[in-house]
Amino acid sequence: MDKTVATVLKGFTELNEKRRKEFIVEINKYIEGTLSLESINESFTKSASIANTINFGPAPTGCPCCGN
Repeated sequence: MDKTVATVLKGFTELNEKRRKEFIVEINKYIEGTLSLESINESFTKSASIANTINFGPAPTGCPCCGN
């Protein structure tokens, strides 16, 4: 199996059931031609910018990422 395909499949298996269903709906839209690559890239860019937001507020239990 191609490494890129394996990476996508690995990511898919790590999704919870609700997100797997959402992925299947969206991939089917893409296959059917009702979802463009441009729309996918736009959604990815928006979600990536939200995910990269850093909050330097007080965290009494430490950083949720590194634990420090």
